[in-house]
Amino acid sequence: MSNNPIRVLIVDDEAPARDEIRHLLNSIKSVNIVAEAKDSKEVFEILQTREIDLILLDIELPGRDGIEIARDIIKLNRELSIIFITAYNNFALNAFEVNAVDYLLKPVRFEKLKSAIDKIERLSGIRDNSNLNKIDIEKIVDSYMLTKQNSQCEYISVYNGDQIKPIKKESILFAEARGRFVWIVTSCGEFKTGLNFKDIQEILQLPRFFCCHRSFIVNLDAIEAVDLWVNNSYKLKITDKNISIPVSRSKKDELQKILGI
Repeated sequence: MSNNPIRVLIVDDEAPARDEIRHLLNSIKSVNIVAEAKDSKEVFEILQTREIDLILLDIELPGRDGIEIARDIIKLNRELSIIFITAYNNFALNAFEVNAVDYLLKPVRFEKLKSAIDKIERLSGIRDNSNLNKIDIEKIVDSYMLTKQNSQCEYISVYNGDQIKPIKKESILFAEARGRFVWIVTSCGEFKTGLNFKDIQEILQLPRFFCCHRSFIVNLDAIEAVDLWVNNSYKLKITDKNISIPVSRSKKDELQKILGI
């Protein structure tokens, strides 16, 4: 790998967010901030005129989001790496568990940023071998686009006796994994789906839904109260239902952030 500094492009539509990333990067000797962009138009203008090794790319951009921008960058066949940045832990992040690409959750912490850059240097290189990164980005784009299509659908089909019944997602109180299949619970009853829990996770996502436990996805608007439980954990009381849904330890901090607890 070359010992030259990693030439970085920061992409975020919010100036304070770009400022924070720039501040963090200034403490990493191996990088050189070449440019900043706030949207896709500026990204591709910069790529036409500047040499870039690494893009720190926010996913939640107005208009064409970061994943769609990454898809078009792949088509350019440019030898560069991408680290995605997101405020939500819901963009098919399982797809990011690959060797040569990473993602960061906002607010970005220095240690996480430094680790992500070190990972790209170690596993793929910035200029000498970016093909692995390109392959991983393609996987992420494909997974994200499928997830986005699923999440934009307003209905989930469930079984109701001998009928298939479409249910509006907004009417769902929560979803629960029971064995191999997932049951959808509404104020009108509960219904079996033909989907597994992973499929439902791709359909019921933030900002309306939150996976609070390995067996439960809850509609945040359906939470009537948050009950304190043993060992500083929580249970969620659901509107119109005599049920309390557990919150796993790994999900507690994220739920606190979402609900402002």
